[in-house]
Amino acid sequence: MRGRNKPWADAFIQEHENLILKDKYWNDQKETFLEIGMGKGDFILQSCQYFPEVFHIGVEVNKSIFALAMKKIVNTGEFVNLRLLNVDAVYLNDSILDHSIDKIFLNFSDPWPKKRHAKRRLVAPSYLNIYEKLLKNNGQIVFKTDNLALFEYGLQSFKEKNYAIHALDYDYQTLKGDFLTEYEVRFRNLKQPIYRCVVTISKEE
Repeated sequence: MRGRNKPWADAFIQEHENLILKDKYWNDQKETFLEIGMGKGDFILQSCQYFPEVFHIGVEVNKSIFALAMKKIVNTGEFVNLRLLNVDAVYLNDSILDHSIDKIFLNFSDPWPKKRHAKRRLVAPSYLNIYEKLLKNNGQIVFKTDNLALFEYGLQSFKEKNYAIHALDYDYQTLKGDFLTEYEVRFRNLKQPIYRCVVTISKEE
């Protein structure tokens, strides 16, 4: 997802740097959710409010969109259970402690439809290697998209990694404790099927 440059973004982010995750450290006694590609923050804001006991980390690579999400969060109120990262997902192992995440959410990621761009998809094997380091044993990836080709590519990547697929839906209807992104609202209004799966990653001891 691309957004127009926001000339105020740098100053706003600096002003609210208390929301930035720093030094790979937080209260790691808490259950922790990570959303990669949080967009304008609708999903993670709702999740923070619904699960106040869970620590949340929101990641967005586009600085302008990141600033829009941060502004929405600031306008909503203070969240002690939320920190943000404006980084590319390839650098997440530099920013987040290993084996500290319970669930990773991939919501309506860029499908990168051209074959030569497959390695940029957030469900490509190289990204899954990153997630494996972040997740606790039996941690989960929750993958949701409107793009069938991306969904099937993700399923193949998960199978090649021998992840346990225990939720698979080609016409997903929202469950309690799940939340809509701005994209999901748009696609549902257009009667577009939503594809969702949940996989568990078990590490050998």
